[in-house]
Amino acid sequence: MLQRFIPHLTRSSLHRLYWRYGISQLPRQSDEATDKPSFKHYPIGYLHMGICEVLAGESKAYWFVAVDRTFKFVHAQLYREAQQEQAAEFLEDVLQQLPYRVHIVLTDNGSQFAKRPGTTSYKPHRFDVVCHRHGIEHRLTRPFHPWTNGQVER
Repeated sequence: MLQRFIPHLTRSSLHRLYWRYGISQLPRQSDEATDKPSFKHYPIGYLHMGICEVLAGESKAYWFVAVDRTFKFVHAQLYREAQQEQAAEFLEDVLQQLPYRVHIVLTDNGSQFAKRPGTTSYKPHRFDVVCHRHGIEHRLTRPFHPWTNGQVER
């Protein structure tokens, strides 16, 4: 419509004018539905650990994975078995690889990482022994809530 009155006016020249004066975009509207709460900030040293079963031909292997929540450091290792010994060995290996101190380890409730409720064992869990020796707090996810440990589950 403006071209009838200003024949040399084009879309690109209008765009450049709008851009120059900062009116090329509509102002952002704060929408309550799109405003998401920010995640709690954690210091470096909060590890998420998990395990995944991998089919290797006719045999199985177990992929242990550790991800730092803040630093996004990832360490993974394959094992032939997924027992307490392998979980404790994997944690020791992760602690040797990291250049900083780990404060918290978050795992699922698998038998590799934690005792089952109601078991009557006098020996402490090997994974907990390693955590205690290094001054690490061991936290467990709620049962049937894999998204709690989502850093590893992805």
